[in-house]
Amino acid sequence: MKSRIVFWLFLLSLLTFAFALPLAAQDTTIPEPVGLRPDAPPYALRGPHWVGFRTRIVESGSYPLSVAIWYPALNPEGLDEDITYPAVPAKFEGMPADYTLPSYGHALTDAAPDAQGAPYPLVILSHGFAGYSYGFAYLTEHLASQGFVVLAPDHPEMWDPTYRDIPTTSVQRPLDIQRTIALAEALTAEDGALAGMINTDTIAVAGHSYGGFTALLMAGARFDFDALRETCAPLPPEHTIGALCVPLLAEEAEMARLAGLDSPLEGLWPSWSDPRIKAVIVSAGETELLGADGLAEIDIPVLLINGSGDQTVPMEWGVTPTWDNITSDIKASVLLDNADQSVFTESCANFPWPLEIGWYAGCSDPVWDLARAHDLMNHFSTAFLLDTLTGDVDAHAALAPDAVSFPGVTYQAEGF
Repeated sequence: MKSRIVFWLFLLSLLTFAFALPLAAQDTTIPEPVGLRPDAPPYALRGPHWVGFRTRIVESGSYPLSVAIWYPALNPEGLDEDITYPAVPAKFEGMPADYTLPSYGHALTDAAPDAQGAPYPLVILSHGFAGYSYGFAYLTEHLASQGFVVLAPDHPEMWDPTYRDIPTTSVQRPLDIQRTIALAEALTAEDGALAGMINTDTIAVAGHSYGGFTALLMAGARFDFDALRETCAPLPPEHTIGALCVPLLAEEAEMARLAGLDSPLEGLWPSWSDPRIKAVIVSAGETELLGADGLAEIDIPVLLINGSGDQTVPMEWGVTPTWDNITSDIKASVLLDNADQSVFTESCANFPWPLEIGWYAGCSDPVWDLARAHDLMNHFSTAFLLDTLTGDVDAHAALAPDAVSFPGVTYQAEGF
C-alpha cells in the first residue's frame, strides 16, 4: 500500500512539473535549417527559432515613428510563417498619396515570444533613403531565427530629384535610432510586451546606403562640414555625390538647430553614439558628411558589405574611406564583385512594388542572383553579430581571412 502511494505521489509530481514547464520547453518543433539556396553557407542556414513580428508607434519626439519588430517566437501549432507585412505609403514624389506598397515574408504576426534563451541581443536596422525596413525582411527574419531581436524604424523622409529631405533626415535618423533604443527598453521592461526578451546593453546597428551612413553615426562617426565643403568643391551637381552637396551645404544652419546647437560648428560635431552599441554592419554606407576625422572616431567592430559595381555609392565614397579611416581593431570587408546598390534589398517576389512601377533595378541586380547574395549577407552578418555580441568562438573563426572563400567575393579582415 505504501509503495502504491509513493508511486502516485511520484506520478503527480511529474505531471505538476510538466504543466509548470514554460511553453518554450514544450514547443519542441523547430524550423528546418535551410538557406535561401541549397548551397547556403553555414551561418545563412535558418536558426532554431520561429520568427514573431509586430509593430509599434513611438509617439514621443517631433513626429510619430513606426517601428517594425522581429523576435524569437513560439509556434506550438506549427503555423506557416507566410506573412503579408503592413502596407506602407509611397515615399517618392509623383506617386499617388494613397498608393501603398505591399511586401511579403516569413514570420508570425503577434506570436508569443520565446523567452527560453532571453534576453537576446538587440539589432537595429536602418533602411536606405526613402526606403522601407520590409525591404530587408530576408535579413531581419533570419537574425530573429538566430536569436536576436530586431527593431527597424521607418524613417519618414521623401525622395525627390533635389534630395530636399537629406539635410533634415541626416539629423533625425540618429535621433530615430535613439528613440528606437528607448522603445526596446520599454518593450523588455517587466510590464512590456516583450518583457525580459531584449538585452539593451548589447546592441548592434545595421544599415544600407543612408542607413549605412546612419549606422556609422551610431558607431561614433561625427559630422565634419569642413571636410564636406572640400569634398563637394570639385563636384558638379549631376555627380552622384555632388547632388547631395547642394542641399546639405545650404541647410547647415538648420541642421545645427535640429541637432540642438546654437550655430554650425567648425570641425567635428558632437557624437550621437551610445556606449551600449557594440558593433555595426554597414552596407553601401555613404561618408561624404563625415570625412576622415569624423570616421576616425569609430573604434568598435565594423562589418562592411558592399558591391564593387555600386553606381549610387561608389567605393571611393563609401567602403574605401570607411575602411581606411576607422580606428577599429576588429573590422571586416565583404565585397560582392560587380554588384550594384539594390543587391541588398528584397527580391521582386517579396517586395514587388519597384516592379509594379517599372523599376526592375529596385529589386534585382544585373549580375548577382539575389538569393545567393542574401545568403552571403545573412552568413557574414550572423557570424559577425554572434562573435561581437555573444562571444561565439566558432563564429569568430568563420570570419578569419583563411576561412572565407566564396566565388565572386573579395574579403579582407583585421582582428579575426
